[in-house]
Amino acid sequence: MQTKSKMVQPEEHGFTLLEVLVVVLIVGILATVAAISWDTFVSFQALRNAENLLYNALQEAKSNAVRDSINWQVSFREKDNVSQWAIHPTERSPVAADWQDLNTRVRIIDTDINPNDLNYTTFYYNRNTGEYRMQFNHHGNANGQLGKITVGLRRGGGAVRCVLVSTLIGAMRTGQDGRCK
Repeated sequence: MQTKSKMVQPEEHGFTLLEVLVVVLIVGILATVAAISWDTFVSFQALRNAENLLYNALQEAKSNAVRDSINWQVSFREKDNVSQWAIHPTERSPVAADWQDLNTRVRIIDTDINPNDLNYTTFYYNRNTGEYRMQFNHHGNANGQLGKITVGLRRGGGAVRCVLVSTLIGAMRTGQDGRCK
């Protein structure tokens, strides 16, 4: 007995061009959202790190003043679109080796950016050198004008961080956004 064999057609497997395009589009959108979120995260980390560096710089100047029984200061400036800080005794100006750079995503906020913004830096400003400064005497007390150093993101975003020297005995605290005013 002979049986007739049926011809079996192979099934087609795969995706249509439209399905592939939809998947690529969805992956592209998700990658874009992830990249933007990552960039925002990195920027805010740079801002928090700058706040910590400036707080530690002020603490170090205060500590050095007590240790050496002389006045020390922290100077802050913008040079070539980079925010910098230096710790040094008040009787000498900072040399090139003293200056430390903050992350390039961060800038010092001053009145030139927005004169109506209350978040700007209020430490003493030397118009001749273009530098802000905070001094501490041999007791670790604030020597001169009290105030704050405020940093924000170069590309905007509105978020700011600051370090405030709020009492004559040199008490310091950090703040952000509404607490910098």
